[in-house]
Amino acid sequence: MHNNHILMTQKGYEDLSRKLAQLEKELEQLRLYKGKEAIEAGDHWHDNPTLYLAEMQERILLRQIADLRDRLSRAKIVKPAEDNNVVDIGLSVVLQFEDGSIECFELLGHEDGNPSKGTVSLLSPLGKAILGARVGEVREYQVGSDSRKVVVLKISVPPRKKLASSDE
Repeated sequence: MHNNHILMTQKGYEDLSRKLAQLEKELEQLRLYKGKEAIEAGDHWHDNPTLYLAEMQERILLRQIADLRDRLSRAKIVKPAEDNNVVDIGLSVVLQFEDGSIECFELLGHEDGNPSKGTVSLLSPLGKAILGARVGEVREYQVGSDSRKVVVLKISVPPRKKLASSDE
């Protein structure tokens, strides 16, 4: 299973890369702290509970870093579709839910979904349901044992966010 590609957008890849860099920086800082702690209070965990906790945190960070490196190595960048007549990865879609609420989401890769931030993973029940849909289509998806319906109101290429420049 580790040879399987993980579909993600360029943004998703960049987000994971930033998270990896952040964790590697945290690991470096933790190791400096751990070294200082070992010198000051002893390098045996039974004599130095702070060192023991730092070692536990180091193991957690190493696992998280290994996981992110694995995911990034299996990442397959999917570019947003040129044709916005059909819901596809990287496109924005406006949906109307059964309760009448209307929400806009960007359909993203395997691990990019965060509905509270306006993104839906293509592997989520909603993502699977709307993938390939056209405007006006009603799609059904499962939430637990409940079946829900959603109508696709609009499909568009999302605006690209301008990154803050250091010149400002």
